[in-house]
Amino acid sequence: MNKSIKHIGLTALSSLFLLTGCYDMDQYPADKVSSGSFWKDEANAKEGMMGIYNSMKKDDAFGIYYTRDCLTDIGIGLNWGVYGFIEVAQGQSNSTTGLFKDIWKRMYDGIMRSNTLIVNVKHVDMDESLINQYIAEARFMRAFFYNELLNLYGGVPIYDETVEVDKEYDNMYKTRNTEEEVRNFILADLEYACSNLPKTWDDANKGRVTSGTAYA
Repeated sequence: MNKSIKHIGLTALSSLFLLTGCYDMDQYPADKVSSGSFWKDEANAKEGMMGIYNSMKKDDAFGIYYTRDCLTDIGIGLNWGVYGFIEVAQGQSNSTTGLFKDIWKRMYDGIMRSNTLIVNVKHVDMDESLINQYIAEARFMRAFFYNELLNLYGGVPIYDETVEVDKEYDNMYKTRNTEEEVRNFILADLEYACSNLPKTWDDANKGRVTSGTAYA
């Protein structure tokens, strides 16, 4: 009986080694998109770019941007407290609550999406000039998000495309850069955008940023 159990155990162990040897344990996840499997062609690059634009539509980004006039003498309306306007009006809001925290998070979401494209589009199978154009478009958007942060918060931490969020997320506690450093970072992105973005887009792509947008 003991010999039979020992034989079964050895057989099972051998089978386990055979099975694991047949598969690449470093395969990309099959249930979600990964950087290693997504960035293949221009269609993927455009999808990534549209993801950056899409982040602007969120209410706490630019989706209801002009309702912030209600925090001043220009407008009336507090959105029933959904976006933290009432807390601001009552003097109960601070940098870690409601409106201010949510805008901060949303701008950095757009920045990280931009950084992701800048890093990965270089490996996409398309002409180098087109790669540079996509990088320029993403750098313009990154400058756009940082400009909003600069206007609202002054100096903020700068995270560029060298940051690997999946590896560094738990330790992303950089101190604030100065306003001048943030402004210079923005201007460098815009300068690259001016040199590499097209002057116009065809009808199918109208609304995307142009070199004229970057100059403005």
